[in-house]
Amino acid sequence: MIAEGVWSLCLPGDGPVVETIAPDGRCEIIIHLGAPPAARKGGGFATQPDAFLYGPLDRALILQRQAGLNMRAVRLTPWGIGMLTRDARAMTGMAVQLRDALGDTGARLEDVARQAETLDAFAGAAFQLLLRHAAGLDRPPARGLTALMLAEPAGPVPDAHSLADASGATRRTFERQFSAASGLTPGGWLRICRFQRARAQVISGILPLAEIALEAGYADQAHMTRDFQRYEAVTPAALRRAQGGFEQIYGAG
Repeated sequence: MIAEGVWSLCLPGDGPVVETIAPDGRCEIIIHLGAPPAARKGGGFATQPDAFLYGPLDRALILQRQAGLNMRAVRLTPWGIGMLTRDARAMTGMAVQLRDALGDTGARLEDVARQAETLDAFAGAAFQLLLRHAAGLDRPPARGLTALMLAEPAGPVPDAHSLADASGATRRTFERQFSAASGLTPGGWLRICRFQRARAQVISGILPLAEIALEAGYADQAHMTRDFQRYEAVTPAALRRAQGGFEQIYGAG
């Protein structure tokens, strides 16, 4: 399986808006049907391409838009980027024009997104295009890797050593295969998993922040706060106060 699903978003134009997208270890194909927003780059903002493949985020993505949003997207599995490109590691934090990233497949995906009358129709056509593209590259995920990347550990997030041992490969081989599949190092991916677990608890507003930090596997609350500033661009306390944002709804795929 290359894709987890598809989603769409249509928001009215309501003046200058700044939004934050937190990394979750997944990559996405984004097709803007309207004017694309701008992403923070260095000390300023640069307008996103109309259609692009986003590599795995390793820090918060800050977007700024002046108008509404109208977009369709494919959410890839954690290893999907490695099945569709020849060097997933070079894609980390990058938004690559879809036609440059996937060639003719990218061009056809863009056409399908703009022409499909329903989200279901877009999903069906997009999944078939991606499967054929991956078959042409012949880059199946490493054996056992997908199960590890989908696992939701009951306790604190495991470390990279534990994942390597569970895979049955040497640590060096496991790290190479993992990075080729996901574009992230095992340690970087696990750090995002830990952050996402803590983030859900912070937003729920039930447990004290210090307790959340310990349950998620952080050394202390200050350690958790540093990760939130990297991945969410705010502190846990600020996120809990805001409890805002939009919920994405994914179709099966």
